[in-house]
Amino acid sequence: MKLDLTISETEDKLFRILYSDVRRRILREVNAANMSPSLIECLLILYFKFLVANGHRFKYMTGKQLANLYHIYFNMPDFDFIEEIISYINPTVRNGLSAEGFIKLVEIWAFSNLEQKMKFCFAIYTYRDPRGVITRNRLKKLCRNMIYMESLEDSYDLLNEYVDIVLRKMDVDRDGIISYRDYESIVTRNPRLLEFAGRVMPDITRLYETIGDMKQTSIT
Repeated sequence: MKLDLTISETEDKLFRILYSDVRRRILREVNAANMSPSLIECLLILYFKFLVANGHRFKYMTGKQLANLYHIYFNMPDFDFIEEIISYINPTVRNGLSAEGFIKLVEIWAFSNLEQKMKFCFAIYTYRDPRGVITRNRLKKLCRNMIYMESLEDSYDLLNEYVDIVLRKMDVDRDGIISYRDYESIVTRNPRLLEFAGRVMPDITRLYETIGDMKQTSIT
């Protein structure tokens, strides 16, 4: 019997061959209180479907496929942090997200506590910064898509004003940069500022709907 009604018999057999060992490894590593075997099965099938779209020779989910997942399932078509997320989740895999990494990412999205979410978001915001801080220039890059004016000059001026406001709010020790300590201090008191420099986490409601849809099309 097929695991999922939306894949062919051939794809079902290939899935079983490729992911039986992966599934066992993941079940040993994840928090069983968060992720049941059936949920992991659904997520691996979703991961597999994205790989099938590019041909079976692809071993990992590509950045483009991850961007498509954000677009299709979470209605985030202009997501800017694909490279950062892949680097954070799979630092040893070049330009790809492994099946284990995909499950880890979903676990962060859906089941992490505030502290874990803060570490994840801040790591994305500080990608490639050797000190692990958000400088003024980095903040301008992060926030540039939040500002739009008809005139480029007006947009530039407004962006600078916006960055000044953000720094006054987030730079607790007034040293001109936003450290993790600054960020943690502010977000712990006001969790709504978790993604102050751009959306990183998908809407949790849409995520649960997606998981529910996958379970309904799976046969266990």
